[in-house]
Amino acid sequence: MTAGHIEQLIAIADTSLTVEQIATAEPYRIDPDAETADVLDQLKNRGFDFALVRHRLAYVCKQDLVKAVGKVSEHARQIQPQDLVSVHLGLASAIARLEHQEVLFVFGREEPLGIVTRADLARPAASMIVLALILAAETGLHDLIQRAGRDCWRAISAAQITQVEERFQELVINNAELTPADCLTLVQRLEVVGKTPALRQSLGYSSRREVTSWKNELKKLRNDLAHAGNLVSASGGDPVRAARLVGKVQRFAECVAAGRIPGDVRDRGSMRRYYTTAGALEGATKMSKTIVYGSIGPDGALVFIPRDLALELRDSLKIAREATTWGELRAGLPGHRIEALTELATENPDERPADTTAFALRDVGAYADGDWPEWPAQLQLEWMPEDTRALGTIQSSVLNGDFLEFEADRETEVIEALIAHGYAVLRDQGLVDGASARD
Repeated sequence: MTAGHIEQLIAIADTSLTVEQIATAEPYRIDPDAETADVLDQLKNRGFDFALVRHRLAYVCKQDLVKAVGKVSEHARQIQPQDLVSVHLGLASAIARLEHQEVLFVFGREEPLGIVTRADLARPAASMIVLALILAAETGLHDLIQRAGRDCWRAISAAQITQVEERFQELVINNAELTPADCLTLVQRLEVVGKTPALRQSLGYSSRREVTSWKNELKKLRNDLAHAGNLVSASGGDPVRAARLVGKVQRFAECVAAGRIPGDVRDRGSMRRYYTTAGALEGATKMSKTIVYGSIGPDGALVFIPRDLALELRDSLKIAREATTWGELRAGLPGHRIEALTELATENPDERPADTTAFALRDVGAYADGDWPEWPAQLQLEWMPEDTRALGTIQSSVLNGDFLEFEADRETEVIEALIAHGYAVLRDQGLVDGASARD
């Protein structure tokens, strides 16, 4: 099975199980003029930590009401854009967000349709998505091991090889296409990764100890879930740790599918993919349904960027700004980006500058003119749904053509429109600044 097939497995899992599977439908609503003491009693009696406020885009938290007095509307929290998720958001992505957020609101066109809290991580669907991602990763590891060649078999003991051969002889009778690598267990596959430098590096691990630690953590999680445990109990009763663990499993599965990533899966915010120049936007929006946004320019206009693409732009710009020679640039930039920059920066692309040739990004005319790298405000015209684009204004620049601009006071409208199309939307000013080509 190829890396593309593994990505398809992950995508199937992500679209088949959505946040709707763990959301509390028809969430409890309270009157804004109700007394806080009465509402606190209602929440305690019903076992709820949160409730929506009727006729308002607001909610109350049980903890906020413990010492509060007066009307409940005086202590309600406004639902922020980052609290909203589409009913179509993949379940693993939704769970991972609960590491940093206490509650999420599943949103329809006009009002919240459900509430998701950390308590919902104990639901069966949460365990199902984790097991599905682990199985996808296990299949992907098989492909990596096959491509690594015979050296991988030196990584496991003679006794383990015997077990694999015995299992293979039993199974090959019914499936002639099986190989011995198909008969490795998940633990054995991770042991091969840990003891094979090329595989460790392909997944971003710097040491065998790191792989062993993840192997033990993943083995325990899988065994606990497979034997009737739930995600929270498998995480020592800590829902925050449970959410964090789901994020790690999701990134690990994506990393295995990609076969090569910069960094590692231990605590990174997201897997970073490198795309071909022509397919950069398509790859970013296809593989990531998370959009980041922030303000740009003196007027505070908003720009929205697929998160994977924003990460790549940020990292590429940082490498290019810090490089002092073409050799340093080539060592850091992905192949498609160094090729594009070389073509734009030299009169004859066939005559590549030597590694020792001095480099300064500010001296590259294409960078100064805004031709490298991509311009996120312009890319919005390509990836954004038509009804969302209609909320902005198309502007023109002298050198670079048309781009899309959103006024700051339309923030909520744009976010709600993107959520309706299945995107998760997060404000991340730091990432937007880093992805901007303007110094």
